[in-house]
Amino acid sequence: MRISLCEQEHLYLIAEKPTGVEYEAQVGGIMCSHPSVEGAVIAVAVDHKEAVGGFMCEVGCYGESGWTTERIEKANEMLGNLGWDVFTEIVDLRLDTDRLAESTEGWWRVRFTARSEYTYPKVVPVECVGVVCGPNCD
Repeated sequence: MRISLCEQEHLYLIAEKPTGVEYEAQVGGIMCSHPSVEGAVIAVAVDHKEAVGGFMCEVGCYGESGWTTERIEKANEMLGNLGWDVFTEIVDLRLDTDRLAESTEGWWRVRFTARSEYTYPKVVPVECVGVVCGPNCD
């Protein structure tokens, strides 16, 4: 199954896992690329999403990578401040610096820790990789 996330209103956190479901979006501004990832949407941002969405449009909208040390630090700070509508606690959300070349406007490769009170044993942290998918500038 393939699901398009070409919305301008939400920031989604997609955990990259084998699920049989591919999520795609039109990103990269005028590059108009269509990356996809197999996984599950585990969260929708509710707090600070406008600021992060606006900053996403500054990085990679015109085909350049745009990842300077300052922008990486700013992105990580903004990601850390996001509030999520989710049943799992999202901890230490940050850019995946090993995959910056795949991170562009509207599509940031990330790493994070997920903890849930619904797992056994309780609150076992799970290291995850995935994507924050957000607004497109064009």
